[in-house]
Formats: sequence, structure tokens, C-alpha cells
Amino acid sequence: MSLILTTISRRGIIQAADSNLTGDAGPAGVGQKVFAVPDLGAALSLAGSYSVSGVRMDDWIRQAIAAYSTNGTRTIAGLAELLRGRLELEMTQVEKDGGSLIHLCGYVRADNSVHPEFYFVRNITGIDAHTGAYTGVSPSFQVSEDFWTRDYTAPETRNALAAGGQQVYINGYPAGRIGYLALMEHFGEFLTAVWSEPQ
Repeated sequence: MSLILTTISRRGIIQAADSNLTGDAGPAGVGQKVFAVPDLGAALSLAGSYSVSGVRMDDWIRQAIAAYSTNGTRTIAGLAELLRGRLELEMTQVEKDGGSLIHLCGYVRADNSVHPEFYFVRNITGIDAHTGAYTGVSPSFQVSEDFWTRDYTAPETRNALAAGGQQVYINGYPAGRIGYLALMEHFGEFLTAVWSEPQ
């Protein structure tokens, strides 16, 4: 099971992931999937192929973050684009065939204020609306900013966040996403019951 999750709310940003690594033959060990990007006030999480040109993804991503930190002007959008380009160039075709998904999220200063941005880097091309399975893998990668310029522009999203709600982005194998959503439904009911008990 592989799961990465990013939650944005008025309380902040949370990124989480399981530590399971899965190969063609099943479980393949554990590894780090959430990484800080301290100089950008950001973090990233990843799912899918766990190597780039034969280098373990945890080692490769740390090196990529460190290399980007030495660049002149650094932004979260710039790091997302760098990762997109490097993954497309450096991953072998076999590694690309495993699919790769990266959540990159942090705070951006603009117009004398600060807001969150969420970048989604991937070579997955679609998702089956009935099964939740990914439907295609591309040799090229794409990147999109899905929170500030897309989801937050909807009045219902802005209102929900202002009222204490959250915007959640989930990726990974269908079993992980389905399990998480089922857990949160039951856990939400439990918390509501606890909080409604005055004693």
C-alpha cells in the first residue's frame, strides 16, 4: 500500500505518507517518503517508483533539494519544474513505467501576504472514476499548481476553509486511498461523539 497526503487548512499544511515500498513482487521494504525543503518553507512527499537511474529515491531527492538550494532565486514553483525536468531526463523507462507522483507544498509570499501553494508533479495520465486505479503512465512528466490557482478560486472552497474546513490531496495505490477515506469517516464520527459529550 502506498499513500501520500497533503492537507491545507487555516491551521497550516500537513504532509503525510506511509513508509511502505512496493515492487512488482509485492512488499519491498520501507523508505522515507516525506522530505523538508527548509529554505523554501515547504515539504514534499512522493509515491510510485523509488529510484532514479538506479539511485534510491530518498537519496536522489535529498541531492536534488540540496542542489536547488544553491541556485540564485529559489521558489516552490521553480523546484517543482526542476523535479519535473530531472525526472523526465534521468529516470529510466522501466522506472517511469512504475509511475511517479510528488506533492510539493509550502507558503509563498506575494503582494505583502502569504498563501499556500500545492504543486503536483507526475507522469500518471489519468484515473479510473470507478476503481480509483491509475489509467496510464507517460514517459514525460507534468506539473500543475492545484490549490491557489485552481481549487482556492472556487467560493465554496474559500468558504469551507474560512469555516475551519480543509483541502485534501491524496495519491497512491487505490487500497491506500480507500482505506484512508474509510478511516477518516469513522474517525470523524468518533471525534464528533467525543466532543459532543460534555463530561
